[in-house]
Amino acid sequence: MSFLSSIHTLARRSRSVIFLPELYQRWSTLRATSRLLGLRNTLPWNMGKVGILSVPVHKYCRCYSSSEKIHYEISELSPNAYHNFAEETMQRLTGYFDELGDTIELDGYDVEYSSGVLTLKLGSYGTYVINKQPPNKQIWLSSPISGPKRYEYDSRHKKWFYHRDNTTLDGLLNSELSTILNRNIKVQT
Repeated sequence: MSFLSSIHTLARRSRSVIFLPELYQRWSTLRATSRLLGLRNTLPWNMGKVGILSVPVHKYCRCYSSSEKIHYEISELSPNAYHNFAEETMQRLTGYFDELGDTIELDGYDVEYSSGVLTLKLGSYGTYVINKQPPNKQIWLSSPISGPKRYEYDSRHKKWFYHRDNTTLDGLLNSELSTILNRNIKVQT
């Protein structure tokens, strides 16, 4: 059985889509599997809407499940409230990443925060850029693993979340950085 046949068979049996780096390079395979299952909008940034098979975690695997029970809602924030929440989050992240840099040995690790833009360089693993977007009252993240996301604030839960898949900023950073650095990361925003 070929690689593609086995993916289609697994997907057909479980009504799930597997998204691994091997498939990432084969967009046509992912789209064909999605069509086979009758699913729409199953590109990687929408994977939270689709079931995911339990597969071994690979170094670079974009797999998000929608098992989280909390439903976040976008809060109406005044410009001043947004600035306070966003700045507090950026300062917390900067402090955490600075302390983390003192405990790990990774060539090219660097943290820089200036003018609302936090840059986390992880050497050969890539660069995270997290920045404030005051006109939209959002925090934007660019990840070398999951790509770009725009986070809104839920004042009830005190979380920055991505409204398309209901994942949180700290949840995504914890997951991806734990995989990259091979240690338990607990960022709290």
